[in-house]
Amino acid sequence: MTKEIENIYHQIQEEIITLKREPGSLLKEADIVRKFNISRTPVRDILSHLECDKLIATPRSNGTYISKIDMDYISDIIYVRSQIEISILKEIIDSLTPGDIVKLKMIVNDQEEILHNDHFSRATMVEKFLELEGLFIKMFYQKAAKESIYTELAHSQYAYKRYLYLLFSSYLSAMIDTCHQSEELILSLGKHNHKKATEICCNQKYIGLEKIWQIKVTHPNYFC
Repeated sequence: MTKEIENIYHQIQEEIITLKREPGSLLKEADIVRKFNISRTPVRDILSHLECDKLIATPRSNGTYISKIDMDYISDIIYVRSQIEISILKEIIDSLTPGDIVKLKMIVNDQEEILHNDHFSRATMVEKFLELEGLFIKMFYQKAAKESIYTELAHSQYAYKRYLYLLFSSYLSAMIDTCHQSEELILSLGKHNHKKATEICCNQKYIGLEKIWQIKVTHPNYFC
């Protein structure tokens, strides 16, 4: 895949994650060819990568569609990530320095500033919030010398990122709750409270699942 085609792939990928291309909508090869002025061969390469990302589907050779959100799959991802991150927290909690705690607090403060910035659109707010959330979580993997695991998760769970984008763009309260949980987690880490830290880590991953069922009522076509 050339750099140009890779950029087009990432652009379409981002459009799907941020719901600019709605779940269940048709994705036509001809439209991509025309929009980006490329041949069908690299388009098929792009579609193959998007299918590996679980962002598109080709049911019964009946065209290519943006994948709908599969909450069973999302629940499995949440379970796996929570177990990995609980294990990492247990490993690093006693080695966190005051400097580490300060860095974590700074990230959450930046998230809170974003939520109070009236100049941001909701889309911009969510994108910036998710970027900082990634940095917050990545710090734990780095501390445990397991950054490669974080990178692998980040590059293989685009469907999960789309779920978070839908959740946060639909409910400001979900981002606020995430900040509050992060603040409690930082407090428990500073006190080396293993039990409380692992409990918060688990709970934080499940923030918003109950709200998703409400979204299913308003956007039933988004879901399997």
